[in-house]
This record gives sequence, C-alpha cells and structure tokens, in this order.
Amino acid sequence: MNPAITATHQTAGASYAASSNEVGRFAFPSVRLGSYDVTVEAEGFRRAIVEGVLVEVGATAQLSVPLELGEMTTEITVSASAAQ
Repeated sequence: MNPAITATHQTAGASYAASSNEVGRFAFPSVRLGSYDVTVEAEGFRRAIVEGVLVEVGATAQLSVPLELGEMTTEITVSASAAQ
C-alpha cells in the first residue's frame, strides 16, 4: 500500500501530487511557500486531511498522518431478462 498524497495551496489553489514509499515517507521538493491542505488516500482506508501545513524557506514540514480503516462494502449487480 503506497498512499497517494496531494498538497493543495490554501490561497492559490495549486495542487501537488506524490506517493509515499514503503515506510510512509513522501516529499514535495518544489512547492510554493504558504499554507497547504494535505490529503492522504489509500485503498481500504478513510481519506485523511491535514489542514494548514505551513511551508517556509529552509524548513522541512513533517507530518504523521494516521490512516483509519475504511468501511467494507460489497457491490452486487443482478441482470435479468424476461423469459420469452
């Protein structure tokens, strides 16, 4: 499972995408300064959103985002035709 991570600049609306590695680390090497909303999504888990992550010059922002198990769903499709 490698969650998909999206960082969206709160003011400009610019979005950046990344994937985490096998131990959950991820990076956005070239982003604008400012505040971001970070979304983490993985199959089988609920979406997690961290708001207001501040990106500053010369600083590294570190996040620990716990993922909660999502609800199990089953989809059944039934097709029927009339007998002739």
